[in-house]
Amino acid sequence: MTYKKALRQIKEGHFFEDKEILKLANKNGWTVAHIQAKKGWITNDKEVLKLANIWNETVAHVMARNSGYTPKYKKLLQMNYKKSGYKYLSYKYAIDIYVGIENL
Repeated sequence: MTYKKALRQIKEGHFFEDKEILKLANKNGWTVAHIQAKKGWITNDKEVLKLANIWNETVAHVMARNSGYTPKYKKLLQMNYKKSGYKYLSYKYAIDIYVGIENL
């Protein structure tokens, strides 16, 4: 499986769970897991959540920003990433989302 083939399958609605596929990345370090997280996919696998692109934006950051879900490993959201044109997600903001969801 290549990164491009995985992207095609994700566009068709397929999500992957295989860690080797989730780790496939482009030249900027944007992984299959990042793409899936952007599309609402959720995981609590610490190894996958820690995957980061060249701006140090983790899968945990993308997942929290796009779905509002925060993983059980809250410290992962404290990892800062460089501004890259994306809205900067602070730890406090992520916790506010988490607390809001818990109170629904």
